[in-house]
Amino acid sequence: MNLKAAFFDFDGLMVDTESHEYQAWKVIFEGYGADLPLEDWSICIGTLDHDFDTVTYLSERTREILDREALIERHRNHYFEGAFAAPLMAGLKERLAEADELGIRKAVVSSSTLDWVGRHLELRNLSGAFDLIQTS
Repeated sequence: MNLKAAFFDFDGLMVDTESHEYQAWKVIFEGYGADLPLEDWSICIGTLDHDFDTVTYLSERTREILDREALIERHRNHYFEGAFAAPLMAGLKERLAEADELGIRKAVVSSSTLDWVGRHLELRNLSGAFDLIQTS
């Protein structure tokens, strides 16, 4: 087999951003005395194509009318703080170096936005490490 390219999914493979998103919502839910079971949240993992509305779910659990924009902003701040501080996943740098040694082209693929992936790559000095970045 003559391998020509390696594709690296971003969220969850290169950087564990997904657990930070879940944890940020869990903190908010706990503030309302509610729980966000991972089984319910898991529909959101790895895709933007889902109909799970976290704020509506919390509102149904608490029977309260919630300030959607304020909750989303609170979540975003907590989520970004954790996600942008998260280290690269173990073994990633070695796989990238191995691909370079073997002359294999490298691509980042993600259902996330280019802004999201690009900011993470830049922060971790990986902006020029890939031949292609394909996002949503």
